Amino acid sequence: MNFKFKIKMGILMYVIVILTVLFQGCMPMPINNNEKKENFSDYETRKRYVDAIENSFRNDWNIALVDARRYTTHKSEELRRDVYALLWKLGKDSTEQQKRQNIVEVLLERVPLENDFLREQLLKWLQDFKEGDFNDRSKTILQNTRWPKDDSSSLIRLTGIAQLKSRLPELKELVRNENAEASTDTWYGKDEWAGLLALARMGDVQSLHIVINRVKKESDIVVRATILLKDMAYTKQPAAFDTLKIYLNSEDRLPSTKETVSGSLEACYAAALFSKYLENFPIKETDFNENQVHQARAWVNAQKQWQFK
Repeated sequence: MNFKFKIKMGILMYVIVILTVLFQGCMPMPINNNEKKENFSDYETRKRYVDAIENSFRNDWNIALVDARRYTTHKSEELRRDVYALLWKLGKDSTEQQKRQNIVEVLLERVPLENDFLREQLLKWLQDFKEGDFNDRSKTILQNTRWPKDDSSSLIRLTGIAQLKSRLPELKELVRNENAEASTDTWYGKDEWAGLLALARMGDVQSLHIVINRVKKESDIVVRATILLKDMAYTKQPAAFDTLKIYLNSEDRLPSTKETVSGSLEACYAAALFSKYLENFPIKETDFNENQVHQARAWVNAQKQWQFK
């Protein structure tokens, strides 16, 4: 009996030790014991904290994620913003879907809780992810997030990226009167336009047709190049990129901002979108020069079909 008792007690103590280590490892520990005295309006102070969080991700992703979550609720808006930026970068740059899903979930959790400025920034960053990065919990958060009237463009676009089919009826109701919205000067900033984009992203052929026609009919080259080409590319549909190819091969230029300098080629903006969305594109760039545009044209014009990232 004593021998069996000792074995049982030994096993119990071992389990207690293991659980204690795991529990302590998952506890969000402060990086600095004097945290309450820190001035988080100071960039260097924030950088020290963010660098420490980034380093912890290199050592143990799961423990670091718990710690990072704690800082997303910090009273300092500046620190929260910097932590969000770090998480966005870590998620965007990761090739591991589980890690990307982790980041999307953490950022999405904060969307309904943040102030207007940081909420819009979070929604902008989240649009850099793709459908597979939204796990079931993230989709539930999106499903339960209300669309504020006349101020939901980013949320609606995110719904399209996540392929949240449960909100299709709302999207279709939203775009029912889209022709009336198209008569306004800034129709491309309206929720109805975002609804068309989201529907097109989810494969709605009629919505995609409307989006492409709107782009083709836009006479303001600045609006078309800097806004509408991006919107069309967001749909990640082959027909949209067939149209984008037209603008990549165009020699049209935006108005010059200086008398001695030519305006930018509209093709530079199109090339950046091919780089962003297509697999195996030879140039990783967001700001194309004209020499790079020639390279982009050669590659794009040789493609038989589009393979999206």
